[in-house]
Amino acid sequence: MMTSIDNSPSVTVIVPAYNEAARIGACVDSLTAQSYPTKRLQIIVVDNGSSDGTFELLQRMPGIEALRETQPGSYAARNLALRHARGDIVCFTDADCQADRDWVRNACAHLADPGVGIVAGHVELDFGNHPSLTASELFEKCFAFRQADNARDGVCVTANWCSPRALVERLGGFDSTVKSGGDHKLSKSIVAAGYRIVFASDAVVRHPARTSFHELTSKRRRVIGGVYNTQCRDGRKSFPVFLASLLKETLLRMYSVATRVQLRAIDRVRLNGLLMVLCGISLTEAVRLQLGGEARR
Repeated sequence: MMTSIDNSPSVTVIVPAYNEAARIGACVDSLTAQSYPTKRLQIIVVDNGSSDGTFELLQRMPGIEALRETQPGSYAARNLALRHARGDIVCFTDADCQADRDWVRNACAHLADPGVGIVAGHVELDFGNHPSLTASELFEKCFAFRQADNARDGVCVTANWCSPRALVERLGGFDSTVKSGGDHKLSKSIVAAGYRIVFASDAVVRHPARTSFHELTSKRRRVIGGVYNTQCRDGRKSFPVFLASLLKETLLRMYSVATRVQLRAIDRVRLNGLLMVLCGISLTEAVRLQLGGEARR
């Protein structure tokens, strides 16, 4: 735990935002309330071409720097922020997240080890006060934001990521040509460069669970676009192998559902039904991309 203001590394928190006028205020409030020394903390929020007044709202918020990136895609927005970042350390989160008060302090403490390239913080899902979970929320509870697993697999998601800025810049930042999957791509490059990813259970941000089928399927199509671009279009996988990997992922998830003792029988049925629908959507989206379609944002 860092106790000296003078010895605390400078930190830049980076948040991309696209049509987040309804939620960005709560995110910014959680960042400006951090326990980290204020004079050592820079907060950059980048509007990514919103049409709902997000940028105008950001311009009126104290304690942050508001930028605008017109190239579609959150990774382009993050790269713009990196060019304006002054911190020795960069922390990333999303506009629909809220950070615990000690998020920055706890995440940065793990970087005292020079062999650590990424701190993958815990992403806690917020299910609100619903009496029962929707099928989409069950999916989120079982499969979303598993950062401990991500760290073991050598990847991290930008909902909760902390790294030395010099390392991220040396590796060229994020791939701004993809709409999804750029976080996995950069984190793998950091691991390949000889650094470790560590999971930090004490560096917490809260993310609202996706409650609706529309929200979940929109994310799924976006994820498939990112994975397709980084695997098929980059030549790492043939298209048939890519399709087979989507089927394998579904089967593994269905097996996971079958072995989760805490799930009720009816919830297993609901979740497996959703998994089969998502598999169909994934395969359809993959075919659309193979036929020349553009990845969705």
